[in-house]
Amino acid sequence: MKTIVSACGQPGRLVVARIGAKTDLLEGIKDICSKYDIKSAVILGLTGSLSEAKFTYIVPKEDSKLGAGKGVPFVLPGPLNILAAEGTVARTERDDYYIHIHAALADQLDHVYGGHIFKPTTVLLTMEVALLETAGVSLRRRFYEETGSEQLSPEEAES
Repeated sequence: MKTIVSACGQPGRLVVARIGAKTDLLEGIKDICSKYDIKSAVILGLTGSLSEAKFTYIVPKEDSKLGAGKGVPFVLPGPLNILAAEGTVARTERDDYYIHIHAALADQLDHVYGGHIFKPTTVLLTMEVALLETAGVSLRRRFYEETGSEQLSPEEAES
């Protein structure tokens, strides 16, 4: 089974911001998007530190339609540095923000962890964020029967 869902648009506004200490990373990105009325965007990158991160890996799951799925989220205590991170800002079917970030994190012993970020993931010192708004493309999260979960569904935006 091959499924491709795509839409074509162009780059919109570039927003660069700093999220301060003790702020939840996902809430901070949501607040930035709300401030600039950004409906969907690509998260180009994150640079900074975290006091803790809640995340999960993809794991084998016999009861899943595809034999794998998100594992049980766990909290990794910090301090942590973000080595690499990217993602998307989309809207759910309820029109709420869905901030989807995958990140590689390192602790003070240079152990590297990575996966899908959840709340709470708290900024330690600072977090630099670069967002690129999607113009002409609406990023939505929709339920797909074939996967049994919500997935990204890019759609060409109405003019």
